[in-house]
Amino acid sequence: MSPKVSVVLCGYNQGEFLRAAVDSVLGQTFTDFELIAVDNGSTDNSAAILRTYELDPRVRLTLHPKNESVNRRFNQAVAEARGEYVSFLLADDFYLPEKLRRLLDCIQALPSDFAVVYGPSYRLNALTNERWVSKSLKESGSVLEKMLLDYFRQGPISFIAPLIKRDVLTRIPFYDDLFFEGEAYFFRLAMHCKFQYLDEPLVVMRDHPKNMGKAIKLNSAILQIVIHRLESDPAFPKEFAGAINAFWGRHMLNCAWQGVRVAEDGDWAIECVRTAIYRRTGYILHPKILSALLLAMLPKALLHAINAMADRISASKGVRGFKLDHS
Repeated sequence: MSPKVSVVLCGYNQGEFLRAAVDSVLGQTFTDFELIAVDNGSTDNSAAILRTYELDPRVRLTLHPKNESVNRRFNQAVAEARGEYVSFLLADDFYLPEKLRRLLDCIQALPSDFAVVYGPSYRLNALTNERWVSKSLKESGSVLEKMLLDYFRQGPISFIAPLIKRDVLTRIPFYDDLFFEGEAYFFRLAMHCKFQYLDEPLVVMRDHPKNMGKAIKLNSAILQIVIHRLESDPAFPKEFAGAINAFWGRHMLNCAWQGVRVAEDGDWAIECVRTAIYRRTGYILHPKILSALLLAMLPKALLHAINAMADRISASKGVRGFKLDHS
């Protein structure tokens, strides 16, 4: 008999966190699930850790010899999944014990055109152990327009938060040619089905120096590809053209600021400023745009010193850091 839920866990060189991730699935209060544990070609002890679970009948291991697109790994796992619903997990994050039960109870009570139920997530600073509720969209129903308009005010949907109908994931697979869509994937789902928000954090995302989210330039490039494809999709509602322009402008404004504050790459920041103004001419006098331009023109040593001082007085709870790639 097939399980009700398939949990797809994927990791690469995250052995220090992997056991906690697996155990958070096996410790769920809802028990009718399978765990498809995927190692994406790790060179650390991740595969060895996963092999300690191979006799557990709830666990199916897929150990790949080399690192490839995370999107491809998720598509492969969804094709093998037997559950009616799928929940994703990254190896440096974990679930709270009621995650599957609460989301499943919610989605089963909804009309059939609802295919995604999600909620907020906790973030956990892996260096200080401080935990807080992360910003998240809080909309239900047809959410695409609100997702575009409020992505940066309310926050994105955490990738590991939702429970999703498997047939929708089969019809709308991840882009194989992109390394990892992450939260951007939900824009495409929102064109085709309804979402339900459950105001209860049931997952924990670790914030640490090696997060894929620290590759801000690469992540921005991937998001831009996804949004370009979204607005050229025949299914994209043309009346949302203004919303997608607003999204573009705000995203590039944020990138301009991150370009000087995090990446310390003045040339990239100026590029982002140009695109932000092209999409939203009103941003030409935005304080963040003007500040980013000013900082971008400083010598790198001076910019680094200013950022170091700003970091010391910042009230940010997260782990600051910048990576060039997803390794």
